[in-house]
Parts: sequence; structure tokens; C-alpha cells
Amino acid sequence: MTDDDDIDGLAAEYVLGSLDPAERQYVNARRRTDAALSRAVQAWEWRLGSLSDAAPGISPPGHLFVSIANRLWGEESRAIEPAVVIPFRRSARRWRGLAVGSTGALAACLALIVIWLTQHSPSSQTALVAELHRNSNGATADESTKPATQPGFLVSLDLTASTIKVTPVAVRPTSRRSYQLWLTQGGSATPNSLGVLSQSEPTTLAWGRHVPAGDLVNATLSVSLEPEGGSTTGIPTGPIVFIGKLVPTTP
Repeated sequence: MTDDDDIDGLAAEYVLGSLDPAERQYVNARRRTDAALSRAVQAWEWRLGSLSDAAPGISPPGHLFVSIANRLWGEESRAIEPAVVIPFRRSARRWRGLAVGSTGALAACLALIVIWLTQHSPSSQTALVAELHRNSNGATADESTKPATQPGFLVSLDLTASTIKVTPVAVRPTSRRSYQLWLTQGGSATPNSLGVLSQSEPTTLAWGRHVPAGDLVNATLSVSLEPEGGSTTGIPTGPIVFIGKLVPTTP
């Protein structure tokens, strides 16, 4: 398979929405510097755009506003009249002709804003991601033929499923050595081992820590190069070759 095939397949999965959060964030970052990938994404958006135009209009169910209002304001919500909801089509065209003339419209907007802020605040995040890039202070044994701008590993932390998925991207396998993942949180100077990583395929590790997502934002993830099987001392014994920080996933 050629590089063009790889790029076209990656662009297709991106547009179809089949990538996981870490892979999607990687594509978003790569599109800024990879013109071929950007063109491939635009081509797939054009190909599939007509399908969304053919989809029927969607109207939210009538009880949705009442349900949201009851959850936010309880008994007081009975005095609020729901706004008239105008059906919209799932397409790239801008909304137009949207006119609401009652106080219920303001209440509906406030309800949606409150819900959005609640769901996307750092403390309520259930997934975080990180790109681990080559550490400029580390050894160069991990150098590969891929561009240095690519991350060595992509990390996706799912607090709901209690799992960490680590995908190698620009990593050269090393004989009789192991890559090991470490977490350094807050002001702690001592990294905690999260497990040994595969050098050629995604690794899924168990996440057994009961830590709020907000406390993990900007925590440092690092990968050290250890003897085969990983460190036996509980701390990194080899050089830190990749490093990055956890950030909340974006909608």
C-alpha cells in the first residue's frame, strides 16, 4: 500500500468519524502541516456531503425542553413556556431565518449553555489524550525515518472504561529493550509506572486510579527505554525518550 493510500484511508476514517479521540486529535494537528492529508480530507467531505443533504430534517421531541427545564429549575420550570423549535437539516449550510419571539427562547438558550459548560468542564471530563513527542534531552536510539513532527505515541485515557490506549506512531522497535509508560502528577517528582508498551501495535492498559479528571489535566506522561520487560526498581532506569501532557478531549 502506498503513502497516498494510507493518507486517503486516514482521511476517509476521519470524515466518517471512526477514529478514536487520540487519533482524531492527531489528524487535526497533522492537517496543519500536511497538505496532502488536508486535500484528502476536503475531498472526502465533498464526496460525502451530498449524503447529509439527502437526510430528512430532524425535529427534537416535544418533551425535551420540559425535561431539561425540570432538571435545572424543578417546580419553577412550569412557569416557563418552551420556545418553538424550528427543524434544521444536517448540512454545511449556515442556519438562516431563525426567529424566536418569546421568553422561553432565552430560557432554552440558557439551559443549553449550562448543560454544555457542565459536560465540557475539566472536572467532568471522562476522557483525556496526549501526544508524546521525542524528548530533546533524551537519547536518540528511538529515531525513525518518519518526520520528527510526528509523535512517538498517542495516548487516550478513558476514565469511564478505566483503560489507557497507547498507539505507537513514529517509533522504531528496539531489540531486547522495552518502552515503559510513566505518569507524573501535580507537584510530584516521582513518576508512577503505568505499564510496558508494545513497539509495533496499540497497547491497552488498565487504569486503576481513582483520580478526578480535573487533577489529571496537564499531568506529564513519559516513556522511558528500559531493559526487556521493564524497570524492576519502580522508577525509570533508562533515558526518557518521549514526553507529553494529558489534555481534555475537545468536542
